[in-house]
This record gives sequence, structure tokens and C-alpha cells, in this order.
Amino acid sequence: MRQIIIGLVFFVQLFSIFSCRNKPLPNQGMIDLLKQSEKYEYNAENIYCPEAIIKFNDSILDVSSAEADLAKARYDKANALLQLGEEQKAIDIYEYLLGKT
Repeated sequence: MRQIIIGLVFFVQLFSIFSCRNKPLPNQGMIDLLKQSEKYEYNAENIYCPEAIIKFNDSILDVSSAEADLAKARYDKANALLQLGEEQKAIDIYEYLLGKT
């Protein structure tokens, strides 16, 4: 009798392990959507992603030689720095721009 109970408990546990393993998550659709949108979120055109804006404008500052492009890139970078809370860096850029005009 004791062996039957132990065997029954073993099979119930084994069944529960295999039955729970293949169930899809109830919110898998939302997880997939978030992973897909994450690719497009980090973009310099997204005004809510100042990190991408700073990186984009740094690349313009490294490559461009046109003064108008450089001024716009500095201005946009300063605005993004303000969004990140780095006011002193933004002020330094704004003062540089004021000195150039």
C-alpha cells in the first residue's frame, strides 16, 4: 500500500511538471510587442529619447564642417542635456553658441 502511494505521488508530480512546461504565457503578445517597439524607441527622431539625440548630434559634430549644421547640432544637444537634467553642460553649450553669434 505504501509503495502505491509513493508511486502515485511520483506520477502526479511528474505529470504536473510536464503539463506546466508547455503553457504559453498569458501576456506573451504584449511581451513580443514591447520587444519589437524597443528597436524603434532608441531613435534620434524620438523626442522622448534624449540619449539618442545626444549620440546623433555628437556624430554630426564629429563629421560636419558646415557652421549652420554645427550650431543646430549643439543647440539640439543642449536641449537633450536639459531633458536629462545635466543643466551645467547645457548652459556651457548655450554660452558657446551665444559667443559665436
